[in-house]
Amino acid sequence: MTGRRLIIWRHGQTTYNAEGRWQGQLDVPLSELGREQARAGAHALLAYDIDAIWASDLSRASATAESLAQLVDLPIAFDKRFREIDAGSWSGMTAAEVKEQYADMQARVEAGRTCPAAATARRSLR
Repeated sequence: MTGRRLIIWRHGQTTYNAEGRWQGQLDVPLSELGREQARAGAHALLAYDIDAIWASDLSRASATAESLAQLVDLPIAFDKRFREIDAGSWSGMTAAEVKEQYADMQARVEAGRTCPAAATARRSLR
């Protein structure tokens, strides 16, 4: 049987991940642990026949992808459409700060409901 396999690999840890901060599309680099995670993940992916690598153009994703690209000698196709969602005014804030300043929107997000106010806030920041 022949076919294609798509492997989706999340970037390694950033300092914002470690601090519990929303990063969205802020270009926050990998932490030292994140770089170690990227190297370990790249080695684990050697078990697969890698034909192509695509990644977000943000540094945390590109650094993670680069760890695999070096091992398999492939270029990386960068595409901003792979970026995380834009967290708008929440970018850089901790969960506690968001809860304090945007309690109603945070409750809707936690309940899994669409949050039009957050989408409007994100658009206004562009």
